[in-house]
Amino acid sequence: MEKIDIYDKFIHNILSSKEREEFIARLENDKEFKTDFNLYLFTVNGICREVYEDNLDFGLALKSFSKEQLKDLIG
Repeated sequence: MEKIDIYDKFIHNILSSKEREEFIARLENDKEFKTDFNLYLFTVNGICREVYEDNLDFGLALKSFSKEQLKDLIG
């Protein structure tokens, strides 16, 4: 299964209990996986914000994040 598929299933809460536990454990123990997931969340959030904010420039939408939010999202 592709990482993006797993990310989406986690976000939409459609993983089995075992898969969810394994996903969370991997987030806690695999720094690269966590960084990739946070980058994916950051990207999806940015895209959603762009659409929601009446198609504002993507860069402008990303600039609306505080440094703390960016640090939390990216790691």
